[in-house]
Amino acid sequence: MALSLDTILVPNPDFFLREESDGAGILYDPNSGKVRILNESSIAIWNLIDGQRSITQILKALKEAFGGIDIDAEKDALETIECLYRYGAVGLPNTEIR
Repeated sequence: MALSLDTILVPNPDFFLREESDGAGILYDPNSGKVRILNESSIAIWNLIDGQRSITQILKALKEAFGGIDIDAEKDALETIECLYRYGAVGLPNTEIR
């Protein structure tokens, strides 16, 4: 499924994010034992995915939080959201997240 800017996502309740003191974070999937390292902006995205905001609203919140973002940063944010979706860290509301 392709995500649209109107898509609302929810975090997978099985996943855990541990934020490190250096600004990075470790996203852990206990079902597979896999981890992903997140940078500061990816952590901000993860924290904005709450089942209430659309992807457009997430991008707007990122722009406010970081004092604006350019087109490349916006593309990176969209890619991060897509990666989180493919990884199973986020999914659609009211559906089983793989």
